[in-house]
Amino acid sequence: MVGKKDAVSPADKWAKSHKADDAYLQERTRGWLERTLAQKFDRHVKLEDVLANGVVLRMVADVVEARASNSRTVETKQLSKEDLETRTKKYMAIVDVDAFLSLCRKMGMKDHQLFMTSDVVDKRDTTRVCRAIRSLSICCHQKNIKVPAFETAKQEQEARRVSMSKTTTSSKVDSYSRHPEKEGDSSADGGSPKGLILAVLSVLAAGALFSMRRKTYTVRYGDNLTQVAKRMYGRSPKAVDKLLSRNPSISDRNKIYADQKIQL
Repeated sequence: MVGKKDAVSPADKWAKSHKADDAYLQERTRGWLERTLAQKFDRHVKLEDVLANGVVLRMVADVVEARASNSRTVETKQLSKEDLETRTKKYMAIVDVDAFLSLCRKMGMKDHQLFMTSDVVDKRDTTRVCRAIRSLSICCHQKNIKVPAFETAKQEQEARRVSMSKTTTSSKVDSYSRHPEKEGDSSADGGSPKGLILAVLSVLAAGALFSMRRKTYTVRYGDNLTQVAKRMYGRSPKAVDKLLSRNPSISDRNKIYADQKIQL
């Protein structure tokens, strides 16, 4: 007798979906960068390596700024695999990344939409960098600056179809409830419409429990409490006080240390 396949826990399903969302975001980001700079990056070079030396982000900033002002045309250098993988002096990479962040702020993006320089240079959070690039693309379109679309409507629809986000799974539950006959009449565990609905609800419950857990932030070199508070809570005047109330161990708001854990 063939045994039942090991059940996949809701937490594992969430982690798999989260990983798929990150992969989709990075793929769309790579495509947008290539279209914006009119070139193809070597597929053997990871996106985090494409971004790490700051050159690509600086080129994007130059292109967007030129198109915003309609004053000049920027000739973009065709980057080889060696160009992408070459690590420039760190201070040069920081200068280039800061130029990109400066452009984003000029376009009206808020601090919570941006990233830390170390997220790029030290490859700490590529997903966060991708979100910022996507936000820049949206800002450009809102200001009628001619840059490629980050994703087509079809791509976004497909991403939502395969995603296990709360919005998507809620729509699936509604669909099953309205049209149960379309899902078949199998009576095996998980095969009936009722079983499918319960499975989806279990994923939602796991996601809710995950979001309810107390989250922490690891302080990075160069952070200060005001930056962290703005990034997590926006520009609320009580953002810093909120952090301090949750972290009684911080006796001086002007002194936090790299690798320190802050409760959010």
